[in-house]
Amino acid sequence: CIQDIADPSGSYVCCGWCYRSGQSGGGYDLIVNAKAGAPGMSRSGVNWVQAKLEHGAAPGVRFYKSFAKKIGGPEASEKPTFWLGTTIEKAADADAVTQAAQTLTSLTRRGYMQDVHKSSGATFCNKTIAPLDLDSEGANWLMPHADALHAAGVGVRPSLSTAQWIRNSLEFFRLGDPPGSGGPHTALGRMLPGRGAGELWLTWFGGMDETLAIAPHLQPCSDAWPESDKVPEAVRLGLWLQVPAEQVDRPVFDAWVEALIAAAGCDGPGTWPSFARPALDTLAVQCNSRLPDIIEALQDGAMQRDELRERLGGERASLSAINRLLYWRDRYHMMSPIRSGRDDTVELEPTLTLDLSTPAPACTGAAP
Repeated sequence: CIQDIADPSGSYVCCGWCYRSGQSGGGYDLIVNAKAGAPGMSRSGVNWVQAKLEHGAAPGVRFYKSFAKKIGGPEASEKPTFWLGTTIEKAADADAVTQAAQTLTSLTRRGYMQDVHKSSGATFCNKTIAPLDLDSEGANWLMPHADALHAAGVGVRPSLSTAQWIRNSLEFFRLGDPPGSGGPHTALGRMLPGRGAGELWLTWFGGMDETLAIAPHLQPCSDAWPESDKVPEAVRLGLWLQVPAEQVDRPVFDAWVEALIAAAGCDGPGTWPSFARPALDTLAVQCNSRLPDIIEALQDGAMQRDELRERLGGERASLSAINRLLYWRDRYHMMSPIRSGRDDTVELEPTLTLDLSTPAPACTGAAP
């Protein structure tokens, strides 16, 4: 989907066009506007694309003149522009069309990673945050990892959410996610300004190695798990584990990127690593005061939802407490202490055994 270049959530207008080619023999020109929507490339991203094309990285791809300045069909440009395209022969099969679209998509996404330091999420008080600040050679901490991240299927986008916690943050996400699935909870990791130092967040998935170098620096933040009896921001906004800004330096950032690459290769919901427990156990109760009662009721096995509600007292608030916990997994793809079973039953998550005796940790990050 060419629209996915502009915005993986699918909420922006399409930035891709398909024109009948003016060349003899027919065919089609497939063109994208690399500056459309969010994110869009700036000039340095275009320069990166130009260098790749000059070295033969994408045969057949070329620049086109801006549609905004020219009425009519596509016209190739001798100068680099924000308009990229390729010609598809009339006799080409569906696989050739798909490959052409994927090539344009890949170039645009990878080019944007060269520009991420110019986005609003990369600044604090009009200064670029430390991990993205360019040095005297025009590089930052992210650039050496750009090719590895892209090869692992990890992209970066500005957050489209207006939630105070994550507004103007940068989300690292799976490039393979389908359009329309660009909610904040789908982010593998997130970068907040952190008062200029950069504040890093990571979602942990089953199958990730708990000996990764970033593990000792990760902790849940109690401010993202408020005592509100609502689905916490940690779940809704993908704020699962935090690297506090004061711990962020070059080696820690490199370790965080390594963890993003590891997360991209994992399936299933976000999970609870052993090194972050029992803190997460206590925070889960902090956000749902009925959780201990629900766990006690389900100790003997799965129950029908209505039966569990009656066991908890029968009031409407009991059903709300159950549903909120089920939303963690069913809606936000994060592991919950309980899960939906067959025939509208509710059961305990077998991989979690909560220890409710540990106090919640303090948050060392910059709360909104």
